[in-house]
Amino acid sequence: MILFQRNYLPYTLCGVVYLIFALINPDSGYDKYFDIWWTHEMILGGITSIYQVDSVNYPPLVLYIIGIFSKFFSHPDQVDLNTVNALKPIKMFFDLVILCSSIYLLQLFKKSSNRILFFLLNIAFWFGTLIWAQYDSMFISFLLLAFILAYRKRWNWAIVLFMMALNTKHISILALPILGLYYFHHQGFRLKPILQLLGYATVVQLLIFTPFIVTGHFSEAISAIFARTVSHHSQVSCNAQNIWMLICDGDPFEIDDKAPFWGKNYLFYGLLFFLSFSALALIPIAYQNIVKKYRFSFSRLLLTMGIVGIAFYYLNTEMHERYLHLPLIFVGLFTLLNLSITRAIVFVGYSLFYAISLEKVIHFFSYLPHPYFTSKTYLNSLIFDSQLLSLIFLGVLIYYCLEFIIDLSKRGEVNA
Repeated sequence: MILFQRNYLPYTLCGVVYLIFALINPDSGYDKYFDIWWTHEMILGGITSIYQVDSVNYPPLVLYIIGIFSKFFSHPDQVDLNTVNALKPIKMFFDLVILCSSIYLLQLFKKSSNRILFFLLNIAFWFGTLIWAQYDSMFISFLLLAFILAYRKRWNWAIVLFMMALNTKHISILALPILGLYYFHHQGFRLKPILQLLGYATVVQLLIFTPFIVTGHFSEAISAIFARTVSHHSQVSCNAQNIWMLICDGDPFEIDDKAPFWGKNYLFYGLLFFLSFSALALIPIAYQNIVKKYRFSFSRLLLTMGIVGIAFYYLNTEMHERYLHLPLIFVGLFTLLNLSITRAIVFVGYSLFYAISLEKVIHFFSYLPHPYFTSKTYLNSLIFDSQLLSLIFLGVLIYYCLEFIIDLSKRGEVNA
């Protein structure tokens, strides 16, 4: 069935859905307090002194969003548990960017625009911003645009968007080796273009920090970003339903990841598991696409980012439940560009259980006017069991690893 007769119609539909969600803007018990607190501080002292607040550990671009929001208020008392909800439409704008970028890719590779419904009607896609009001879609949208620009060989702009992603959330660093391999496959190891990219990256970084530099707050900003980010939450698992739910000696949320485990500690093995997995994924790509010069398809680029993102969530310690959102977008796009019944079923299942894992933490459905929900009885259902969710996400990781192996066997010879 052809749903969209004109190329602009899917963009229009996504814009309408965004506006509807911006107006509905459902309230819930999400973590509003940091947004409120930091907005208060910016109203009183401006954005450049915000890193003096002990709880602030986000890179600058997130704080600029809050800073813009703070300009709509003249006094801290005006920002409370109700008015802070107005921040959500700003954050949801980046969901719209992801949707529009996905439609662009579908049309670029001559795929049906109907496939955008896999995102548009996906509760997991919207949960993080619409219900939880998190910032994950912001850095993901920058990363996705960087990938698209890399595919279009606009490397200078790709590095600009990558730096914006990195200055939104540090997890963006996962994309650097993948984009690097893609770059070297197409551009080789010529020194001048590499230095030019490094120059662009340096300029962007300096521009982002300029307000802090000129006001003398640069050193405290750098110190806060790095010192407060590393092991800021040092639990074995910060509500991530990952491998530690299966092998940890006790409740992963209650155990420090520096505690002894198998002769070392949990942190050591988390990093070992993840770095080993990443090497197993990236070394074959380096061999095929740089040494042998086989075609490096855009689908392979998306799939690699997806499995590295899932592995990061599943194998590391200190992982939050929302860290599955990054790979959701990238394996989702891989699915949309290479659609089959099996891939669709796996992606829908991934989305459903990811949403369940989020609900396990935020309890949004407890706001529904029925005793089964208000009493949170539904949380005792089998589908919320941590070990079951861990096994399901292990299955998801294994499935996409098999897709990756199949793709390697084709030497990048795919449509997208």
